[in-house]
Order: sequence, then structure tokens, then C-alpha cells
Amino acid sequence: DNTLVIAYTGSLIFDYGFNLLLDAFSLLKDNNLRLWVCGQGKEGKVILEERMKLDNRIKYFGVLNKDEIFKIQRSADLLINPRPNGNKNFNRYSFPSKLM
Repeated sequence: DNTLVIAYTGSLIFDYGFNLLLDAFSLLKDNNLRLWVCGQGKEGKVILEERMKLDNRIKYFGVLNKDEIFKIQRSADLLINPRPNGNKNFNRYSFPSKLM
């Protein structure tokens, strides 16, 4: 199977770059790519639902408990954190410095 799964497990918030992730994924035309999303956030869920109607490669799992999130993460080929680094005040307290 040549499918590559990209997983985002976080808040569906534009300040966290969720809209940028959806925009970037829409530019990738490879039918072997999948975007798995779980999390909550009103603004992001609206755009996510719209994108899912246009792109069947996107799958939304909803809000999951920690064990279910870990299962999604272990099954994915790539975990993504789309948070932009431009908001210095925000990043001062929450910069994801332990990503690999």
C-alpha cells in the first residue's frame, strides 16, 4: 500500500495554523495522501467540513480520548504541527520545542 497518512491531533484553531494546514494539503494532488484530523474548535470545524466535501482524502475522527489519539498517532506516517512561529507572545509560552 502506497498510502501516506498525515495526522493532526490538536485544536482546530486558526491561530494554531489549522487553516494553513488545510490550505497546504489542498495543494497536494497525490491520491495516495491522507489527512487524518482529530480535535475540536468551532472555526476550524466549519472549514474542515467544507474541505471534506471537496476532498475525500481528509478524514475527521472528532474529539478522542488520549488512548485513541495515541492509536491514531501510531498509525500515521507523519505527525504535523502547523503552528506558525510569527506570534512571539503566544510562542513564548507554548513553543513546541520537543518535536522530532
